[in-house]
Amino acid sequence: MLGRFVCWCIALVVAACPNVSTARQAPRHALEHWRVVLTILGDASPEDTRAVLASIHDHLRTTNVVLTVATNTGAHATLRPQLAWARVLADQHDADAVLWLEMTSGDFLLYLVEPTQGRLMMRTVARNHASRIATFESLGIIVRSVVTALAAGQKIGMVPVDFERPEPRVVEPAASRAGWPRLRLTTGYAGNSFATSIPWQHGIEITADWRVRPPLYLGAGYRGVFPSRFRSDEVEIELQRNPINLHIGYHGDLKHDFAMELEVAGTVDLTTRRTIRHGPIITSVGRSIRPVPSASSWLRAHWYPVSNLSIYVAIGFEVMLYQFTYVLARPDGQSVLVAPHTLRAQVAAGFSYGFLTRERRVHKRKIRPKKN
Repeated sequence: MLGRFVCWCIALVVAACPNVSTARQAPRHALEHWRVVLTILGDASPEDTRAVLASIHDHLRTTNVVLTVATNTGAHATLRPQLAWARVLADQHDADAVLWLEMTSGDFLLYLVEPTQGRLMMRTVARNHASRIATFESLGIIVRSVVTALAAGQKIGMVPVDFERPEPRVVEPAASRAGWPRLRLTTGYAGNSFATSIPWQHGIEITADWRVRPPLYLGAGYRGVFPSRFRSDEVEIELQRNPINLHIGYHGDLKHDFAMELEVAGTVDLTTRRTIRHGPIITSVGRSIRPVPSASSWLRAHWYPVSNLSIYVAIGFEVMLYQFTYVLARPDGQSVLVAPHTLRAQVAAGFSYGFLTRERRVHKRKIRPKKN
């Protein structure tokens, strides 16, 4: 009886031993989540990129694969530097493998890299020109098959490769002008819609700006407006305007040597009226000198052909804060000669040059790959 019991125990232990051994030898990836970093290269449209990502995510949804999508800022044109940066991506995201897809006008190239094992696999995905959806579906199926096979510990035709660590890259700042000119002088043409009887007035504008703290600036300006005349059978008058303004603005640099500015100003316009000719029955033709307050805004675009020198164009509007008219007084009444608009459109164009340039503080930073 005792001998039979011992035999049964030995048989149970022997039967359990292969299962224990198999469990100990099972691949690590089969027992936990497997992390993959995906990056897409090429000139694919945003719509195609979104469709490819959706197909891959859909096919990996029921697997133990955790997919992370990374940008292609570290991509290279040749394979060996690309393999080095694939290892950097794997280190940065703590991934088991890196998957990158080259989407070109022809067939797609799919690369799967396992940096820790030093292995690489490449697959060609034929493009179905009759159906984009079919191409993306095939791509999702292929990605699922190769990734799950590799996660299960299969080699699936991978070849050994050498991974070299890339040298640290020095990231240069974006190209920009040498610095901020603290003082800027501007001159050019400026004009606005003045009144119904005098539709347009224009002249030469001169301004000086001081960059208090980039991108903000303060300044003052003067506009010499060419005299305008109003003629009728009874009178002829000449108007001479001399607007003086104080302004504050915001300067923003754009790409390719362009910049934009938004500016607001307060203006006092010293308007002088001079009577050139009048009839014998006229007793008064308004006041001779009148200060007129107004507020205005400008949107200005600059182009810098050389450092500190810009060519600009601007549009804006001006609002009169005090309404007045020039009238012709007669013994039997009066009539309006000039009634300036309350709201005026204005345009400008010219040149500006900066002085006392203050160098920008430029900081370079190094990007180093993580160590294993």
